[in-house]
Amino acid sequence: MTPAAVRQTNDGETHVAVINLEAVEEGFSSLQFEISADELELKDKFYMFPRPFRVTLDVSCASNTFGFRGRIEAEVRGDCCRCLAPVEEAVAASIELLVQRKEASAEELEAIAEEEIVRIVDPGTQEFDLREPLRDGLSMELPIRVFCDADCKGLCSTCGQNLNEVTCECTEETSDPRWEALAKLRHS
Repeated sequence: MTPAAVRQTNDGETHVAVINLEAVEEGFSSLQFEISADELELKDKFYMFPRPFRVTLDVSCASNTFGFRGRIEAEVRGDCCRCLAPVEEAVAASIELLVQRKEASAEELEAIAEEEIVRIVDPGTQEFDLREPLRDGLSMELPIRVFCDADCKGLCSTCGQNLNEVTCECTEETSDPRWEALAKLRHS
């Protein structure tokens, strides 16, 4: 794939994930680039993205049908859900997308409305923006929680010390007075 297929946009800005369909040659080619979380408009309140994402795509083109298959890889940085230590974890998502430039009937558009991997665009479309499918694919793979270690002991619920580093003298049998009535029922 030529560099012009990747970087040219109508608005004059450079977007590495906006593909100039006119510049994609018939047959098979490969595409590799990096893209930032800001350019993908990917924001998460629990994670930071310390480095650009790496995208590798195999591209096929045959008579106004464009296939994109590959991966997006990222590192996410967050806090361990047990001990709050900083953690960096690798995340990867598979990308598969078929873009067709053609006139489509209302029935065809309705039939593929729920399809995530098929997009039909107007025959005159010159550019296709891959940012949304890349963002959606990666978002689905973000972990719900990150752990510094699978055996992380977490923080003491009484004194707050990191139990991976020290052993505290707190007793584990502290009871909440709001539960005393239920405890009496269990012991009766």
